[in-house]
This record gives sequence, C-alpha cells and structure tokens, in this order.
Amino acid sequence: MHILLHIPSRGWAKIEVQEPADFIVKESFDKVSRYLITKTDFDNRFIWLDAFGSRIMGCAQCIEDKRYKRNAMHFNIGLVISMDCQVPVKYELIVRKLGRYFHSLEVETAFLSDPDAQTKLLPVLTSIRASLNGPGSCKLQVLPGRSLELFLKPAAPLEAAAMPQDFETDIVTSLILPYIDGVSHVAKIACMADVDKSIVKTCLQNLCSLHAVRFLPLTLYSDSYACLTGLHRLVSDPRLGQLCQEAVTLSNKERTPSIGRLFRLFSCMSPGSTLKDLLTLHSGLAANVDVLRLVQFGLLHCLIRRVSAYPVRLHWSQTGSADCSVGLRGTDQLNRLLDGYRSMDEICASTGLSRQMVEERLERDSLVVVIRR
Repeated sequence: MHILLHIPSRGWAKIEVQEPADFIVKESFDKVSRYLITKTDFDNRFIWLDAFGSRIMGCAQCIEDKRYKRNAMHFNIGLVISMDCQVPVKYELIVRKLGRYFHSLEVETAFLSDPDAQTKLLPVLTSIRASLNGPGSCKLQVLPGRSLELFLKPAAPLEAAAMPQDFETDIVTSLILPYIDGVSHVAKIACMADVDKSIVKTCLQNLCSLHAVRFLPLTLYSDSYACLTGLHRLVSDPRLGQLCQEAVTLSNKERTPSIGRLFRLFSCMSPGSTLKDLLTLHSGLAANVDVLRLVQFGLLHCLIRRVSAYPVRLHWSQTGSADCSVGLRGTDQLNRLLDGYRSMDEICASTGLSRQMVEERLERDSLVVVIRR
C-alpha cells in the first residue's frame, strides 16, 4: 500500500493521495504527521514508523524553490507493510527510489504541484501497489519518455557471503557487531550487548539480507556431516587452504596443521558417524585443530554439509504390538511433529526442548525411527 504525503501551499500536512483509499483517516494521520513530514535535517533519509497496526516506511523529500508560496515543498512517498514482515529492510531501496524519482519529476515537470496531481497519481500508485504485491516488479510510463521501473528484491538466502569491510551501521548494529563471533547464539549476543532479543533478531535478519552475516546451526558433538564434491578445492586452491589453516589453528601457531591433514579430517566425516566419533577415532588428526571452526569453515565454503535428522513415528499397524510405545505416549505436541517432514532442529524450536531431551524421549519409543539425510 502506498501513501503520498504532501505539504501544500496552505501550510499543513495532509494525505494527498493514498491507495487503498481511506486506509489512514485524517484524525489518525494528524498524530504522526510530524514523523513522516520531517524537518530538513531528515530530508532524503529512510524513515520507519510503526503506527496503526502497520509499518510505514518513507524517504522524506524537500524541494526549495521560490515558485512555492513557502519557498519549499515537502513530500513523502510512503510504503505501508504488515508488522509481520520478517525482513522489512528489503523495501528500503524501493522507498528511496520512489522518493528520488518523484523529486526529480517535480523539479523538471512540476508533476506533484500540478492541480491535477491527484488524478494523475492515483492510477500510478494503484499500479505500483498491485505489481509489488503480485510479481514483485513493475515498469510504468508515468509521463511520455519518463518510465519508472521497480523491482522488489527477494529476501536474501541464508547462504550469504562474507561481511563487507566498510559499511554504515546504526546504533544497535554497532552494539552487537563485536559479539558476532561465530560461537554466540542470538540470546547470548542480546545478553552481552544488553539489547532486547527481538531487536537483535531483527537486526541480524537485516544484516543477513545485506549479505553481511550468515546464520549457521549450532555445532553439537551429536551432529553428523558429509563431504561435498567441492572438498577438492581445499587442496587445489592454495588461498582457500591457507584461509582454512588460519581459521582452525589453535593458539600454538608453531604446530599449524597441514592442508593434507585438514583434508583427511574433512574426508573422515560421514553421515554414519557423529562429530564425537570423529574426535574419538581420529584424535591425532584433530591435534591443535579447533573442530568448531573447522566445521564452520567447511559449511561456509561448501566443503561439507550438515546431515539433518528427521524423526518419523511409524503407524501402529506396522508393529506387532500397541504396547511397545512407552516414552512419547501422551506427549501430543511432540507426537504431531514426528511426521518425517520436520528436522530435529525444528522440533526442538517448536517444543522448547533441548536436543538431548528430545533424543532421550525418542530412544524410549520403539515406534520412532530417525532418518538422516
């Protein structure tokens, strides 16, 4: 949904055009207008406001010119999205482009200050809203020879690249960045930075959409990993091998593990053995190696993959007796999740139980099998 906010020559802020109509009434808008039609200090800055049960985003614009009665025209093209949106930052580029586009259009053609602006803007905003809610892109001919192209970039996948060296950050991001170390989980980062956990979660999601961080599952000794075909790059790419050595070597730099030893350690990972089994059977290969960092490096560079466990509860008729289930009977919430479509991580997140507690309950039920893939 789009809103055009415009200060006309009469001198007060009002909603000039909105689609759909009457989404925000005048009385409600008057309470927040100063946050959307801002002072010049906030011109051309991304604005984010939660109000009326929705999230309003805009990029305030100001055009100074003597042709306006107040020698300036202030306006804001706003985008209204649901509060449930997981990655609101992906709309920022759309909002900024709309602000710049209509700023240029007004300077060159007086498009917004035209008496018929409402009539011309309504079909434009209607088309933009329908296109962004549908295919996620649009190309409009607003005026002859002046087209507007918008593309809503999808949410960034979790396979993001490395963090860029230089970028602007807000206050919250600057607080949590020192604690993003590849070991601390979200709750621990929130505690160490003294920031609310929900705010940290939103901030990390935004950083992920900007390809600045990547989320990895917690590394547990009960996890299994399998090699990928790209593992040969550890040997064939000298730079990758050097990065791996620097990342996984413990404090004693004089005993840096060779690339061949790291390659053999990766090669010993298989779906049938856990990380604990690997360290027990190949303790010599793992000497002076930070196994946690080794696993993280392998996941980040697509050398290995994590083998997920999918518990499945068999049908009663597939066993000879209905009395062989002893551990999970009565635990309805957990039973409903044992359909083979949810991994162990999803089950733990849904039930609030630890991995160890879930595994202990599953082991006591002979009707449950675990598929690893």
